[in-house]
Amino acid sequence: MTKSWVQTLSIAVCIANSLWLAHTGYLYIKHSRSDVYTYVGSDYPHQLYPTLPSRSTLFPDEDYLPVLGDGLSQDELDDLDYRWKAFSPLPDTGYFHLGELKRPLDLPMYHQLHCIWAMRKGLADFSWHHMNDGHMHHCLNYMRQSILCHADTTLEPFDLVGLENGLVEHGSPVPYERTCRDWKFVSQQSSKNSEEMHAFAVEHNLPPLDGGIDPANDDGVPVIMPGSKHHSAPSYR
Repeated sequence: MTKSWVQTLSIAVCIANSLWLAHTGYLYIKHSRSDVYTYVGSDYPHQLYPTLPSRSTLFPDEDYLPVLGDGLSQDELDDLDYRWKAFSPLPDTGYFHLGELKRPLDLPMYHQLHCIWAMRKGLADFSWHHMNDGHMHHCLNYMRQSILCHADTTLEPFDLVGLENGLVEHGSPVPYERTCRDWKFVSQQSSKNSEEMHAFAVEHNLPPLDGGIDPANDDGVPVIMPGSKHHSAPSYR
């Protein structure tokens, strides 16, 4: 065998090996992606986005989003609700719908925002009947568990408030930049998922989906659960 043939054969073997490795890598990635899950029973990924990019964030002063609605008119209460919703975006279908059957699954980020929104609404408007004792008990305990699970160890500066007899009554954190997971990416993916779910609902003649515009589902609008046994069965937040 001539030298040129040896070189040609070597190159061919290298190319074939590279193509095989590329194909193997493709299959690995393909079978590592979430779309290989059936989303039936326990067959779904532990996390939807295991890794998220970080972003530096400076949250607004607390005064910008007051909690209580004492002395506010109905229009002012509605405006306060709007501002809280703007800073607490939730999927307009209420959930992420995943898999071929569009199974509805929640994300702790949205569950936590729902609880905070509902507790604030209950404090601001005592006539609002959705925040009952059971709901408050659930939300307070869920937020406690979530805070412990996250275990944020950022060093936080604060102003001393209420000095009396040399003792500090409480401290108020001052605004500072925080390194956060990129929740805007999650919101963008949520919007994309909602669009896909709306299209799915139209294609399969399901009722209009509307479950997250008001995080506590104040209007009682059903969230359709197409992944359940009966597609038409409603579920409520």
